[in-house]
Amino acid sequence: RHPYEGHIARCLIRNGCRCITVPAMWSEGAKAEMRKAAWRAGLITSEESDALAIILEPEAAALHALDTNLPPLRPGVFVFV
Repeated sequence: RHPYEGHIARCLIRNGCRCITVPAMWSEGAKAEMRKAAWRAGLITSEESDALAIILEPEAAALHALDTNLPPLRPGVFVFV
């Protein structure tokens, strides 16, 4: 069984999927606006596309920490998720 769950897992293991991180306190409406912005920017072909996962920043950090093939995060390092 893959260690990640649900849509995020399907997205992360599929080629061509995009992941955008957002603050954990964002509302569903704010996440919907981010999805709309991604569509308008041409990152996905429709607002309903399953080729985009909106991931909470703490989840992204945890997934990074669980991946032993990546170097550890440190101040001044930028990560594009």
